[in-house]
Amino acid sequence: MFSSIRAKFLIVLLPLFVVCFIVLTGISYYISNNALVDDADMLARATAGQAGKDLEKIMQEKEVRLDELSKHPVIKTGTREQRVAVLADLKARTKGFAMLAYVDATGHAVSDKNVDMDRASREYFKTAMSTGKPVMTGPSVSGTTGKLITILAYPILENGRATGVVFGTVELEALSDIMGEFKFMETGYVYVADEKGICIGYKQLPDAVGKLDLTKSNKEQPLDQRLLDGFSQALSSDQTVSTYYKTRKGVLNKAVMTPVHMEGRRWVAIACAPVSEVEAASSMLLKAMVGISIITILIAVGVIFMFAKRVSDPIKALLEECRIINGGDLRQDRVVVDSDDEIGELAEGFNEMRRTMRKLLKGIHEKSESVASSSEELTAA
Repeated sequence: MFSSIRAKFLIVLLPLFVVCFIVLTGISYYISNNALVDDADMLARATAGQAGKDLEKIMQEKEVRLDELSKHPVIKTGTREQRVAVLADLKARTKGFAMLAYVDATGHAVSDKNVDMDRASREYFKTAMSTGKPVMTGPSVSGTTGKLITILAYPILENGRATGVVFGTVELEALSDIMGEFKFMETGYVYVADEKGICIGYKQLPDAVGKLDLTKSNKEQPLDQRLLDGFSQALSSDQTVSTYYKTRKGVLNKAVMTPVHMEGRRWVAIACAPVSEVEAASSMLLKAMVGISIITILIAVGVIFMFAKRVSDPIKALLEECRIINGGDLRQDRVVVDSDDEIGELAEGFNEMRRTMRKLLKGIHEKSESVASSSEELTAA
């Protein structure tokens, strides 16, 4: 079926070339794809890490302000009016505090707006007074504003003993705005949850703040178990964790969770994006390599075909000369083959053979004529 040299070259060389090329392309794609996936993972980690650092920086600024406030001489020994003035001044100079207040040893508090409050039963007040250490509460709903807040409380120390507490109320709504500034891939986003799994900052989904719980899944809040496990692992290992999970709409997402250290507490910054966007570069790479492979194979077919033609054409010319000689025609001087390889040597040998045959036939012809002439002379005698 495939009797020509060209066909045999294509049958033998093309599959070998295609297999080798596919193997090399596969290895190259595997290495390149892993590098791209690693880059995407590093980008996600960097995004979540930077979000975490910004959160730490913002909260640390407030912690520093409250620490300074707890050591302020007016707060320690001043009058009510003087303390209110100091509280109001600090609130005006520091963004993010919804309220600042001074609490004496009995639990009686006065705010920066000169409002009296009773904080004797509050756990953060009791803890700060008993331990003499700063306290940060978990997220809770403010009784006055109805917004999600956290409270930073610092003890006022005299000779190592707590004589009162200053605290600041931080509205966590601001965290959503901070998280909204971060972007991961095209449509990716970053949100933050506290150590109990409660979402406390989510710009893209405000309704999830205070409601989304990354520690459990139920009918009202169906969550992929992989997301819950990733959150738990990030907290238990205190290290950045990457995982994949499906959203409620069935979209496969990549999530990178980074622990954020606060005053005695840990939050987790979570960077998410659809896997299709994370692996977009890999998909483009695959398409490009497939296109290059097709073009390369077509070029290889052309090269093999041209090489086979270069080999087969001289052989065809010699075959045609063999047929001519077989017909008894030795008049042509030589077969012209423009090649200096074995095929060229074969053509030269063929030409030499024809010259030898021509000489032999010429000699036979001359001897035949001589014999015929001698025979005629004998007959005439």
